[in-house]
Amino acid sequence: MKVLLVGAGAIGQVVGHQLSVGGAQVSVLLRADGQVPAGPYQLHRLRSGRGPVTETWLPQESIRGLDALPDARWDVVLLCVSSVALRLGWLPDLARRVGAATIVSIGQDPGDLALLQGVWPGTQIVQVTPGLLAYHAPMSNRDRVRSGIAYWLPSGPSLQLSGEAERVNSLITALSSGPFSVTKAAVGSGEMRAATTQPYIAMLGTLDWSVPKLRQQLALPALAAREATTVIAAMYGMAPPGRLSTSAPLARVALRVLPLLAPLDLPGYLHLHFGKLSDQTDQMIDGWIAEGRARSLPVAGLEALRVRTRAGNGRR
Repeated sequence: MKVLLVGAGAIGQVVGHQLSVGGAQVSVLLRADGQVPAGPYQLHRLRSGRGPVTETWLPQESIRGLDALPDARWDVVLLCVSSVALRLGWLPDLARRVGAATIVSIGQDPGDLALLQGVWPGTQIVQVTPGLLAYHAPMSNRDRVRSGIAYWLPSGPSLQLSGEAERVNSLITALSSGPFSVTKAAVGSGEMRAATTQPYIAMLGTLDWSVPKLRQQLALPALAAREATTVIAAMYGMAPPGRLSTSAPLARVALRVLPLLAPLDLPGYLHLHFGKLSDQTDQMIDGWIAEGRARSLPVAGLEALRVRTRAGNGRR
């Protein structure tokens, strides 16, 4: 399997390395300006109660810029970039160069699938919902990992894949070597997970990333999450999740328990990771609002949350 990894960020490096472990030949498409190094990359898998497992990964090839990309030689193109970056106008140029390759996207924005389907046939697209956490180390002076990419695989699926069965099955086979747990999922499941969790993360960002403050102000993100999941259910013809899954009491418990289980500074990770992706979070909220209005669904909580994120953006 010949794989082109577009975006050598934290998650991209982890997934690219995992594919290499499974026998794929993984090349990396980097920005032409040379700001991202070409490798080798060092990765550290964090484990609760034990030291990290460290491995080094050197991609098959590092390609600087779309103009240097060879045409029609890829089996899989893995888009490990933000939903905002997907909208910068370069996808049609990429499509002309990659032929019938399976297009894999980690985006969970409500408009991502339609955007990709405007460039590639829907049967060519596989969506991935990551269940792993990855970041550029060190995150702080307390971090045991001093360089490279640190990542943690919580219990449950490391990756969930949805799309055309043959393409999904091929990727599951390629990704299932090593510690990853990879499963199939229904189309829209990634968007549903984002709708369940991202309103809480958006609210956390408006509170200077203070988890104690968030625990005291859960009513608004709980309402916004309930509205967002209702929108996604309507978009994909799914049953909306139970009310408990987006409730403030469940979020309060999760905010107390998860930091104790994670072998990393979880609040610090949320600040580091989602602080950089605030424009993507805002784009998601705008998408839920637009889709909800188009379907005459309630979006008052989402609108109130968006007012708060705009004010936060102004402070930044």
